[in-house]
Formats: sequence, structure tokens, C-alpha cells
Amino acid sequence: MKLYDILRKEEEGVLLEREKEVSPRLQSSETSRARIVLTKKSLIRIVVWGIVAVGIYLGGIALSRVKVTITERRIPIVLSDTQLEFANESESETEGLSFQAMIVDTTITRQLYGSALTTINTKAKGTVVFFNEYSTKSQTVKKGTTLTATNGKRYTTQAQATVPGYKTVDKKKVAGTSPSIEILAADVGDEYNSTGTTLSVTGWANASKTFYARSAEIVGGESGIRHTLTDTERAEAVETLQAQLIERLKRESRTQIPDGFITFPEFQFPIIDTDSFVLQGGSVSFPASMSGSMVSYLIPRGALERAIAKKGLSEAPSVQVSVPDVGKLSFDLASAVPADKKTIPNTITVTVSGEVTVIVKVPVDKIKEQLAGKPRRTFNEVLETIPEIDTARFSLFPFWAPRFPHSWNMIDVITR
Repeated sequence: MKLYDILRKEEEGVLLEREKEVSPRLQSSETSRARIVLTKKSLIRIVVWGIVAVGIYLGGIALSRVKVTITERRIPIVLSDTQLEFANESESETEGLSFQAMIVDTTITRQLYGSALTTINTKAKGTVVFFNEYSTKSQTVKKGTTLTATNGKRYTTQAQATVPGYKTVDKKKVAGTSPSIEILAADVGDEYNSTGTTLSVTGWANASKTFYARSAEIVGGESGIRHTLTDTERAEAVETLQAQLIERLKRESRTQIPDGFITFPEFQFPIIDTDSFVLQGGSVSFPASMSGSMVSYLIPRGALERAIAKKGLSEAPSVQVSVPDVGKLSFDLASAVPADKKTIPNTITVTVSGEVTVIVKVPVDKIKEQLAGKPRRTFNEVLETIPEIDTARFSLFPFWAPRFPHSWNMIDVITR
């Protein structure tokens, strides 16, 4: 081996030794720089998460919402023959107890079977109006005047009629017209029945186109044998139809009671129109109908509940009250009812007895006002000042909010 090669190998060895010495120092320096970079990133993350957490905390407080559940005070009361007086709505004062009458009319029809026969001979009846295009002077039609329909059937007037003369408006005749006058068919039979017709007037035969009468429906004419009921069947049919009619009147009355009003069975009076009850037909089976009305005295429920609470409590509450079980009380009409049930009295006196519970309604706005912006720890202390509250609890969102919301819209009050 040459001297040059030996020296070169020695130099390479020295360089390798130096590289081994420098390499750990470089690695240590690079590791330190990496640690510094990681430490900065961690700090940035911590700061960002801290800002986010603070934002969530403060945002939650700013958008906080609370639900307050209130149990209202319930006070049992007992009434014994306590009298209340109600004035007809048209006569009553705004703050006083009042009532109004509601009248419901209906008709019930059922198919019946008649085992008896009867002879029917009745004349048709109806009404007419007279028209005068004949003269500018009024004309008088006497009672008993004969009228002839277009089909030749004759009728007689049952009262005298005065027909004013015609007028001229814009060069046209405007006929004078009479009030409605009752007419009666000249003979029995259903051929005299009519849905409406034009009739000539005896005495004005030559002026039948300018002085005439027009009828409304003419009905009731019958002649011949008809099926009907025996006395026993009639009594049973009347009793059954009356019961069914009254039940229908009650149902229809209930559906027509306006919101905020109440009535009781003692304040409802059925009126049965017995004249509307016709029990006969051309065949063994025929329809029988009965009409009637129901007069109901309606009382504003809120005013009634306040009056009951005022009578039953030693100290009348200053806020609203409700009596959900008011129907448990017995109500008797102490004042006389007019013989004609459709005649509405000016006042009615009612006697009330029984046991009910009065619920004192909490002042919701006052609760919101008292709680708005207050520390949550003062909840019980704040609501103790409101005597209408029995128990109360709250649910605050978010749960870490130290105070109730300042805005009333963010405070929900639920009563039960």
C-alpha cells in the first residue's frame, strides 16, 4: 500500500469521527425547535377553545330561557240556598250579572202506521195580494168576494181589502198592492190546493189584466177516507214524539250556545206546538210530524264563577277566578217563569247550593315582572309575595345561567 493511500484513510476516519460528534448536537437542536413549534400550537388551541367556551357561556346567558310551572291555589267552598239575581242583557249594567235568551226551533218527523179510518172533508186555505193597475184611485174588495183561479177553481175572501191606486214612474205604471188577505176554497178536496196562482176578481171581470190577485201557497184541501190512529195509538204517538222532540231540542240548543256562556236544565223550557201534530194519511203508513221550540236562559260563565267565588269566600280575591266544577252545583230558578215561555222576564233570581272548588288564577304578567333579571337563588323569595301561588318550580336553560332572563318573552309561565 502506498503512503498516499494510508494518509487518505486516516483523513476519512477523522472526518467520520467528527460527523459522529456533530450529528447528536444537530438532532438535539432540531428536536428543541419542534418542541417550541408544538408548544405554540397547543397554546393557540387552548386560547381558541377558551374563547369559544367563554362565547358559549356568555351567549347562553344572553339567550337564556326559563319555564316556570305554577300550581294555583284551590279553595273549597260550600253554598247553601245562596241567591243570585240576573238582569236581562238589554237591561243589565256592564259589571252586573246578566243573562240572555236563546230560542231554537225544530221539527221531528216519524213514519207511523194507522189502524183506524176516518173521513176527511176540508177546504184549502191560503192568502192573496191584490194588484191595482186599473185606476189611480183606491179600490175596495169586500169580504166574501169570489176569486177565480186560472184552472177555474173558486175561492172567497175572508176579509175586506183596500187596494191603493197605481202610480206612474218614468212613464210606467207601478201597481198599487194590498196587504195579504186570507181566502178559502169554495169546496172541499185536494184539487183546490195550489203552489201559487193568478186569480181574477168578481166585479172587475172586464179588467182582469189590470185588477187581479196573486196567491201564495194554498193548502189543506182534502176529501175522502184517510188512515189514522186510534185514541190509544194517538196518545202513545204523541208521548213518543214529544220525548224525541225535546231531546232533539236539547241537542240542537247545546250546539248553538256561544263560547263563554253556560246554561242548566232548570233554565231551559221546551214549547211543543201541538197544532202542528197531524196524524193521518192516504195509506196505512204515513209521516207524522211535530214542531217545537226550546227557550234557554244563557249566563256568562266568567261572571257566574266570579259571583260564586264572591259569595263563598270570606275575602273576595283581587284577581280572576275559575270554578271548573260549577256543574256540580244545583241551580233552581226562584223567580216565576212567564206563562208564555217566549216572553223573556227583565230579571231572574237563582238559588245555588252545593260544594265546589274555586281556583284563584295567578297574575302571569306580575310573575314575569317579578322574576325578570333576578338571581336564580331568589326564586322562592320573589314568588312568596304572590298569594295566589300554591307551589312553583322552574327549569332554566342553560343550566349555568345565574339570572333569569330580562325579557318577558323568554319567561314561560305554565299554570295547572
